[in-house]
Amino acid sequence: MAMKRTCFLYIFSAAFAACMGLAFMTGCGSNDPNAEAKKILEDRCQMCHDLPQKNMKAPEEWKPFLEGHAARAELTQEQVETLAKYLAAR
Repeated sequence: MAMKRTCFLYIFSAAFAACMGLAFMTGCGSNDPNAEAKKILEDRCQMCHDLPQKNMKAPEEWKPFLEGHAARAELTQEQVETLAKYLAAR
């Protein structure tokens, strides 16, 4: 009986840790409205660029700039829109 309980606790603990790790990695429960844009910047833009400085471009300049880089960065139109809104608001 004690062996079954110990096995159960190990399995439960491992499953719980895996679920919590997955939730943490995916940003589950994040209250940051800019989390998606920040993730795109980290995954797609920072491979080649430093983070853009605030006011680096005028708000209306971001979308055309990002569209020019979309193919190389493998950005979808939705990701371009998300980034353009985020960067324009900074």
